[in-house]
Amino acid sequence: MALGLFGHRIFTMGGAVAFIYGMALFGSTYLVPVFMQEALHLPPSQAGAVLLPAGLVLAATIPVAGRFADRIAVGKMVIAGLALLAASFYLMLGVGLATSLLLIMVWTVVGRIGLGIIMPSLNLGAMVGLPHGLISHGSSTINFLRQLGGAVGIGLVGNFLEWRLHTHATAPIAAYHETFALVGTITAAAIVAASRMTPARRASAQPARSS
Repeated sequence: MALGLFGHRIFTMGGAVAFIYGMALFGSTYLVPVFMQEALHLPPSQAGAVLLPAGLVLAATIPVAGRFADRIAVGKMVIAGLALLAASFYLMLGVGLATSLLLIMVWTVVGRIGLGIIMPSLNLGAMVGLPHGLISHGSSTINFLRQLGGAVGIGLVGNFLEWRLHTHATAPIAAYHETFALVGTITAAAIVAASRMTPARRASAQPARSS
């Protein structure tokens, strides 16, 4: 890993977003089906049916977002994706035994739209300003940080959920809600880093004329 990459502010902020992106992606991939099967008592077939549309929407969103990434500031795209992803986690706080499967499906789709918006914009935006010789290093480092975030996210979600289940032994749904709130808050915090992915404006090259 070329540590000189982290001397570039935009790349450093992009790396922070990639790490949290990985946490949210892999953490939610673990949390949502466990929540539906263990807390909502749904059979695996129904849990899978709820997640299938979200996966299809994610696959469809990525190429569309890639086209808009060339027209809209990448920082704004990443912020929008993070906001949708965080919102999907917070919306899960209202899910209970009486919630319809269609509503759970919609909340899951909202999060996957956010993930699809983030991916192409993040990869493009993090490379802005890097010297040509560091671009290949930057691409591999962003991917590494995303995978590392995924490993940390699964571990964090699993351990936090187990702790809260012990605390809410008679109300397991509350434990899952607190875990969704944790992941949502971490995702929302990444908006701060994404807001700093915009290149600084260059000062005017022409000196002011004296009167």
